This record gives sequence, C-alpha cells and structure tokens, in this order.
Amino acid sequence: MNHVITWMMVLGVTISGVVALVTPDVTVWAAEGEKLREREGLREETAVTPAEEHAEYYEARQKSSSAEEEYWKKFSNDYYYNQLSAEEKKMWDGLEASCLELIMGTGDAQFTGKIANGANLGKEDLTNLVFLFRYSNPQYYFLENRVWYASDYSYVYVELYDTFQDGTARAEATSSFREKIDEWVEQVSAGKYDEDKEKIAYDLLANNTVYESNDYDQSAYSLVCLGKSVCAGYTATMQMLLNAVGVETVTVTSTGHAWNLINLHDEWYAVDATWGDQNDKKTEGYFYGISYKYYNKSESSLKDSNTSHVMQTWWEKYAPELKYDSTMSTVFAYYKPYFTQGNYVYFMVNDNTNLDIRRAKVAEYLNSASEEDVPGTVTNEEKSYYVWAGPPEISISLDRTEGTVKVGETLTLTATVNRKNAVIVWDSSNMDIATVENGVVLGVGEGEVTITASYGTAEAKCKVVVEKAEKPGGSGESPSGGDENPTGGTPEENTGNEELVRAFVIRLYELVLEREAEESGIAAWTTVLLDKSSSGSDAGYGFVFSDECMERGLSDDEFVEILYNTFMNRPSDEGGKSAWVEQLEAGVEREKVLEGFILSQEFAGICEEYGISVGNPYDVEAFAEALNHYCNQNADLTRFVARCYTKALGREYDPLGLEAWCRAIIEKENSPKEVAQSFIFSEEFTKKKLNDEEYVKVLYRTFMNREADEGGLAGWVTVLESGAEDREKVLEGFSDSKEFAEILENFGLN
Repeated sequence: MNHVITWMMVLGVTISGVVALVTPDVTVWAAEGEKLREREGLREETAVTPAEEHAEYYEARQKSSSAEEEYWKKFSNDYYYNQLSAEEKKMWDGLEASCLELIMGTGDAQFTGKIANGANLGKEDLTNLVFLFRYSNPQYYFLENRVWYASDYSYVYVELYDTFQDGTARAEATSSFREKIDEWVEQVSAGKYDEDKEKIAYDLLANNTVYESNDYDQSAYSLVCLGKSVCAGYTATMQMLLNAVGVETVTVTSTGHAWNLINLHDEWYAVDATWGDQNDKKTEGYFYGISYKYYNKSESSLKDSNTSHVMQTWWEKYAPELKYDSTMSTVFAYYKPYFTQGNYVYFMVNDNTNLDIRRAKVAEYLNSASEEDVPGTVTNEEKSYYVWAGPPEISISLDRTEGTVKVGETLTLTATVNRKNAVIVWDSSNMDIATVENGVVLGVGEGEVTITASYGTAEAKCKVVVEKAEKPGGSGESPSGGDENPTGGTPEENTGNEELVRAFVIRLYELVLEREAEESGIAAWTTVLLDKSSSGSDAGYGFVFSDECMERGLSDDEFVEILYNTFMNRPSDEGGKSAWVEQLEAGVEREKVLEGFILSQEFAGICEEYGISVGNPYDVEAFAEALNHYCNQNADLTRFVARCYTKALGREYDPLGLEAWCRAIIEKENSPKEVAQSFIFSEEFTKKKLNDEEYVKVLYRTFMNREADEGGLAGWVTVLESGAEDREKVLEGFSDSKEFAEILENFGLN
C-alpha cells in the first residue's frame, strides 16, 4: 500500500506587472502607513512510499575533481554537509554523484539514483536530509519537491520534473540555464567587496523577475530561464550567484516561505530577496521599488516582523546563529551610501547603534588593528558616517627577501597577510632546484630559485640560493663515487654502527610520520635493526603501514610523494609519480607500490650508507600477505578490470569484486574477454533496464573505447529492434571486434 504524506501547500500571491529595469536613485523601504506585498510561495516537499521500486541503487562514489563537476559544485557549499555524520555524508555524496550525472548527461531518468539509508534514519530525519541536500544544491534545477522512500525507510530517492525526465530536453534546459547564470555571475563578481556582490545579486533579481507562480517555481530554473518565480526560485538563484563568487550562502524555510542566510566576515545575516522585490505595478497603500527591510537582519528581527520568517524547528539543528542586524539593513535608504578612506569603508546610518560591535569586528578582520585604532565616525560632505567592516587592499609580505639553503636541507619562510584566516599559495620557479610547501623550502639541486607566496592578487617573493651539501663526517665518497656516505667509512665499517642506525630510524619518523621521534621508539627500532631481527624492508613497512600513518588519511598523491622522499631520498618526478598514482587509482594496493620503492637501487644505497640490511618484503608476514593478493600480481590486468567497472557499470570498482575478477583471469577460470562480457551479463547491469540505444552505447564505450558514431548506433539499434539478433549476439560482435583486441593488447592481455 502506498503511504502518501502530503504537507500543506501555501500558495503565493500571483502578482504580474512590468518589471522595473532601472534601480531608482533613492531606494527606501515602506514608510509608516505603507505595506509590503507578502511573498509566501514555498510548496512543502511531498514524501511518498512507493509500491514498487522505481530506481536502481546508487552508491556514493569517490568525489571527482573534473572541471565540469567542479563547475557545478561551485554553486553550493559545505556548511550543512559538514554537520552530518559519516553515514549521512555518504548518502549526500550518493545524491550528489547521481545529480552530477543527470546534469552532465543526456540519459532519460524519472528519478535520481536510489540511495541506501546507511545512517538508519527514521522517516522524518530521512526526508529532512534529502530536503537539506536539495536546498543546499539549487544548481540541480530539475529536482522536484517530491521524495520517495521505502516503507521500511531502507532507501530514498528524488523525482525529476516531468519535462526534465527526457534527457534531450534536460540537456537543452541545462545549456540555457548555464548560459544565463554565467552572465549573471559575471555581473555579481564585479563587486569589489562581498557586500557589493550581495547588493548586485539582490538588485539583479528584483530587476529581472516577475513574482508569479508557475510549473517550475520551486526551482531556480523558473527565475533564471522564465523570468518569473516565487520565494523558492528567488532563494535558490540568490544562493547560486553568491556561492559562485565566494560568498557563503545557504537557505532556510518557514512553513510557506524561503529566504537566504549569508556569511559576511564570519557573521551570519538573513536576507530575503523575494520580499525585496516590490517592483509590481503601483498600488495605493503598498510600497513600490526595491525594499531592504529584510536585508541582512538578525533572527530576532525577522521573528518580530511577521510569522512568514519563523524558521521550521528542524532547521535549529543546522542553521547558523543570526545575532546582529547589519548596518547594511539601513544604509541603502540613502543616496551615495558609502565612501572609502584609508583602510575603512564608511556608511551613513540613522544612529550610532552597535557602533562598538562594528568597531570590534573591523579590528578582528584587519588582524593587526586594535579596537581603539578603528575610527568610529567621520564627516564627509557635511554628513556623519560610521565605520563598517571595510577591508583594505590585500597586502602580503615575507620575513625575508633572500635566503640560502643546502641541498637536502630546509629553509622556513613566514608570510604575513592583512586578512583573517588567509590561505597562502606557495610556488617555486624551479622544482628541480627547490620545492616549497607551507613556507618550508627544501633544497633539491644547486642553483637559484624564486619562491613566491600569494593570496588573491597580492604576492611576495624571496630569492633562494641552493648550495651543494657538505659531506657529513668527512670527505670520503662511497666506493662507487656516487652518493655521499654519512660517516665517510666503507659499508663494512658502517655495519652495526649504532649512531647510524639511530639516524636511520629518526629519518623514518621525520619523513613518514612527519614528526620528531620519541626516545622509546628510536631505541626499540635501533635494537631490532642492530641485531638483524628486522631489516630496512621491515622498518619501512612498519612505519608506512603503522596505525599513526594510516590515520593521517593520505591521498594517493601524498602517499607516493612520501615514498619518493623516504626510499629514494628525493622529490618525485612528474612522470614517475603519475604512473604510480595511476596504478593506485586502478586498484593496485599501496603495499605493492611500496614494494617497488623498497626494491629500488636508491633504497639499497640508503640502507648501505646506514649499515642496514635491505631485507626482502616477503620476509615480513603482513607485507607478503598483501603482495600475494591477485590485484597486485599484474598492474595492467588490474587496470583492465577496473576499466570494466567504469565503462560497463558506470561506477568505481569495489575491492572485493576487483580481487575476484583478477583471480578469475590469473587462475585461467575466465579469459579477459569473458570477464568483460560478464559485466554486461551481470545482475547489476541488467537491472539498469537500458533501452536498445543506451545498451549499444555502453558496448561502444566498453569494447571500442569511444562514443558511438551516428551510423553505427542506428544500425545496431535497428538490428535489435527488428529481432534479427538478440543482445547476447550483438555483444559477441563487439567483444570479437578489432578495436577490443587492440584494447586487450594495450593491457598486455589476450
């Protein structure tokens, strides 16, 4: 039996009229005796329990960083996401991944992918989580306010607007939507300060929108592409525009209304662009123009004004605190509302309310200034203005402009920026001479290099000279005449040298764990290395796969970089690092990559210099066990199986499945061709219920490594629709093709 929960729909007042295209010179809110038109147009979400399953499970995948995906992600932020549990985040990630495929693809779809309720949420929390995602991601304009869930709440998914269920129609709508949003974002980004950007976006919506309900009025699409909407569309579009230019903005709702919360200099304010748009035809007793009555207000001010701005109680768990009314609520009641002088922006306001609070916020924002240093009021053109949070031009400096460092040693630079919580970007003009990370310069090779620290458009530079390293302990060289010997002695003389072994252990602490070593750890490792019960392989594995290192959550890129520095005594080269990371991304385990570094000539040389035996990775039980996994036997084979997952199933591999298929090929239970075919025959693939055209497209991607050409696609679809051949026979044709034979050859398979 279907369980349908239909919440009250509060319809907005439909007010049509000519939209004012020019902002008046003087914009004021309603004077006493004048009223604002109420703008309640939010339709509550509908939650439905389906009698049958409409969508397939969609697991959360690893977040991608493709340029196209990053484009769409910039319209949202992680404010609400960061408050979720780990399992709730997985559900959110699954919805996001599904929506990204919908907005970037052309496939027909009635629903998003089905998201498993891994957090075991009850009905109310489950639906609220989905609503939270929808309100946080207005760029996914095609999502209806209709949520489906299982009777036992084990999964949930969202319905698409009828029009956008057709992939072609959705792609055309996305193109129009993107073109208009990009145009508006460019206008908003012209603002010098965040306050300016907010004002531009606010006025832009008022001057380009008719307040009017329509079939898409719960989506930004209605405002952006149709030029008419209710509060849901205003709020969604405002959020997109400001997040896109770096101004953190979220949405909250009451029973029948929606508005935005905006973060300005670490303080949150409420702003209602819908009620700000009073550009309807002039009516006696009602205000006409752009109102700022609900512009950057505190929560108490909103609640005191009307019931439309009383947040639903479930938002209390997520919404930020709105403590103050901003001066910006009143400054736009005046012509030429502000001017700049020195490091500050001055606004003309009605009174001196909260001046001390504003001065304190300015001092905090400017870092170096104390509250006493911040002026309170000035006179300009015979009018009094009060200071507001006006940032100065960005400036950055380094504690030195020149420096010297030896190869293998470090030099630390300190940057100072006149911005709170600034994230500095560091760069080296020549990575072969010196690298830099968080201000720490590492000498790599002899020469001169320029280190640059930048924030925004400001930058500071330091010239660093890298000199040849001195030979520790003397001038002798190793017998080969190559790398310098830490003691100047022969390898035989170095063997059993406790001082050198301690140095080897300390080096592992510093390079792998990136911290100072404790004496107990040094002593323990030194003992087992001296008595030969452990080797360099054992120590290397012990540090790299220690709980401490694993808990650091290193990315594949960071992991490989540590291996280069630790086991080759140098930073990575671009080509080598890329090859190792590619193997890891394709499913080869980190133990296998570590083996390659441990067996390198460079690490053998390091062990020799410190008087330590390299040993054999297979002598370390846990290490050997991992190396014997089938996914670690042949990197190309593993990459091939991982490719089958992405091409045929459209998702990342799962480790157990990857291991099983690698075993099947290595043990000759299946050929590579049979394994690829098995993905198409799998239950997961069959449940997709692809039509003939989509089925053929997958075969092209999997067995020919390209998109289908128009003629070939039409031909194969005709064959299937006519019944001349079934899908299994068509699959045989693709898997026996010359193109697939070349794919197998490129992976070293047959």
